[in-house]
Amino acid sequence: PLGAAAGYGTSWPLDRQAAARSLGFDGIQENSLDCMSSRGEMEARCVADLAFAANHLSLLAQDLVMWSMPWIGFITFDDRHVTGSSIMPQKRNPDFAEATRAKAAVVHGMLQSLLALNKGLVSGYNRDAQWSKFLVMDAFEELQDAPLIVSEVLDSLTVHAARMAEATRHDFLVAVDLADLIARKAGVPFRKSYEIVAQLVRECEREGQFTLSKVGRALAIHGLEGKISTAEVSAAIEPAGAVKARWTLGGPSPGAVKCNLARLEQQARSLARWNARRRRAIEMARRKMIEQIRKAMMNDE
Repeated sequence: PLGAAAGYGTSWPLDRQAAARSLGFDGIQENSLDCMSSRGEMEARCVADLAFAANHLSLLAQDLVMWSMPWIGFITFDDRHVTGSSIMPQKRNPDFAEATRAKAAVVHGMLQSLLALNKGLVSGYNRDAQWSKFLVMDAFEELQDAPLIVSEVLDSLTVHAARMAEATRHDFLVAVDLADLIARKAGVPFRKSYEIVAQLVRECEREGQFTLSKVGRALAIHGLEGKISTAEVSAAIEPAGAVKARWTLGGPSPGAVKCNLARLEQQARSLARWNARRRRAIEMARRKMIEQIRKAMMNDE
């Protein structure tokens, strides 16, 4: 917006494009009134991105807290990432997670403040906008350490894989996979396969999981015997096999996850290169500007 004056331009022969280049910008916001009236939008967009990032960190933190509960026991945090209770000797408080959730709420409040700052102003420059810069700086400061801390937690926590695997064998987690298999291989409508599996769940409640014998008997009752092999049924009702079968783009199968990670790593490298280019461009612009100022001062002498 430099050169827009207070929103209504200026009679001085300014080269706004040159000013933008000297400061490392790609271009200018052209309309002088609009760029002054909307000056808070850039800050709001920036903090909105921080708020979305904070949401993801908060969601992950809450999942980690839940998985660490003693009655779930999927993970254990490293001692350096928990604190004791002031009254309960056995307690291990996941302070990092609770602080992460709180930070997300604080950044949300800053975003709301930025949006409110720009609401109801008259066109042109308003001193209300002076407060937007403080909110942006505070938002960055509030969140800057959170990704690093969560990353340290993930690197150091203990995963109880056997407990996780054991938990998958309860509550018929593979019921959808079995229904999908019956619909796909036996050629029946999904509504029908759904009903077959729902009945199977009721029959297998005592065992707590599907058995090959009861699945085979259910298929025979519905005239589907021989249309699905025992090996296919076994793979469908095995949790590891159910995960492996979800190979679609972005799915949780090992192969799909590896491909997803490779793409994310490529995107991260691309963003890092872009960031490095922008930093170099800004630094070069700064040096050129300093040199131009130096020459101008020498000419004045």
